[in-house]
Amino acid sequence: SYIPPNYVYYLCLGTSMLIGRALLTRSQAAWRIVAGGLVSYSFFFLSTNFTSWLEPAREYYRPYSFGTLMLCYREGLEFLRYMPGHLFGLGDVLPGLILFGAHGYLAKQYFPAERVVAETAQ
Repeated sequence: SYIPPNYVYYLCLGTSMLIGRALLTRSQAAWRIVAGGLVSYSFFFLSTNFTSWLEPAREYYRPYSFGTLMLCYREGLEFLRYMPGHLFGLGDVLPGLILFGAHGYLAKQYFPAERVVAETAQ
């Protein structure tokens, strides 16, 4: 059977890139990397679960109400809690923070040409 692509996933990826670009354009401070990872992860969780609430994923999400939306988010949190591979309850956030944190550290130490420098007005 044919399953059409979920375009919300691609929207989330694009939004995550824009969040990263907005936060890391002027500085690669640790708090900006952490904030970008958490905001991107939260946006992905909220938007994909909202989409699954709107799609015919479960019959008991109807009628559409605030209560059934909260049920959908609660089920999403239960899925994250029992998903294999999650470290310390942080899921995909922790590996992402480690990856981008390591990139930020190594770029400062070994690749000075890759360092972000604020542009000056002309």
